[in-house]
Amino acid sequence: MLHGCVVIMRLYVERNPLVWNKMVQASPYAVSHHKYEVLSFSGKHVLPLVFEKGKNRLLFPFTLERSFGLRSVTVPVYDIASVLPNSPEAISMIPEALDSVVNTLKENHVDLLTISAPFLLPKRYERLMDIWLEKRNASVQPLFMDVLNSDRKPFEEIWKTGFSKHARNRTRKAEKEGVSVREIKSYEKWISDMYLCNMSSFLRQRRYPRYPHSDEDAFLVYLNKHKELLGESFRIYGAFFRGRLIAYSATLEFNELILLMLMMSLSESMPKCPNDALLEYLIRHACGGGFAWIYYSFDRVSYEADKPSLHRSLRRFKFEHGFEERPMRVYTLGLSRSGKFLQWLMSRYNYMFVSSATFPSFLTDGLQKVYEMQRYRKSRYKYVEDEL
Repeated sequence: MLHGCVVIMRLYVERNPLVWNKMVQASPYAVSHHKYEVLSFSGKHVLPLVFEKGKNRLLFPFTLERSFGLRSVTVPVYDIASVLPNSPEAISMIPEALDSVVNTLKENHVDLLTISAPFLLPKRYERLMDIWLEKRNASVQPLFMDVLNSDRKPFEEIWKTGFSKHARNRTRKAEKEGVSVREIKSYEKWISDMYLCNMSSFLRQRRYPRYPHSDEDAFLVYLNKHKELLGESFRIYGAFFRGRLIAYSATLEFNELILLMLMMSLSESMPKCPNDALLEYLIRHACGGGFAWIYYSFDRVSYEADKPSLHRSLRRFKFEHGFEERPMRVYTLGLSRSGKFLQWLMSRYNYMFVSSATFPSFLTDGLQKVYEMQRYRKSRYKYVEDEL
């Protein structure tokens, strides 16, 4: 006579987007980049792994890439989508799930694993991830995510306690100047103004124009593809002055998180404070729409660190509107001899990237231009490749 039951454990690839998304939507910790269509949007090869044991489940939203000729798998690190548990109880399965996943990756000749521990999940999640990866000598790179936690507070409370005096004054100035904010439904109608905002922002920030944002027709195609694929999750909000769009923001909204993808504006209109008006609108929208978080990019250096940030003015702008930094650990683990060398190489690169903020301005400007040119060429090549 059996006094218990055997709990079946299995690891498998779920290629059906509908089934995968149903599992994503069942988790209280899901964000937009866990969804199949968002994972695959950039044309990357998706490896959607599922680890199940009884009623508990962990999703691994991997994408396959090649780095220096080596195979690597990664989660959407910069979009805070990592291993997804379907419940608090499933978090305890992380060690055995990682054992099973890594063995499978090695059998399939994967050289490098990159994974993260998002701040949105319970601390126990990060502890288990950290213990397992530390034992295997994984490299750790902290990122500092700039987020606003509405914590279900009314907007008026965030306005009084989160906004600085200067941010409140700039928001009031935008309203007095006649700047209004609303959601944009017809991209065709405003695409010329959006394109001008893109180019003006690139010039102001001394960034190399990125494709397709730097091509009006291609950018319209880009936006329409996002809307067609992502539906109501993808939204664009515009700041208007006298019938003209002078700034806009694109967001991905899913579950409890608003992910701010873009914020572009005309330099000539900056005295009217359109970015302040946009951010105030988004925060008010989050408070009224049941969203717990707004995520507005990240930094590689802590606000309290001795080393300066590469984005000091942008970070100051965010923090004046109630945002704060939340650390997130990113782990890189070599799974082969070549993968371990690549792990070491990447840790050196991350160190140099963080340290570059202390370099002389002429050197950092040159490095930034090279970096932006590489991004431009890579994004344009990828876009053309997708069209073909």
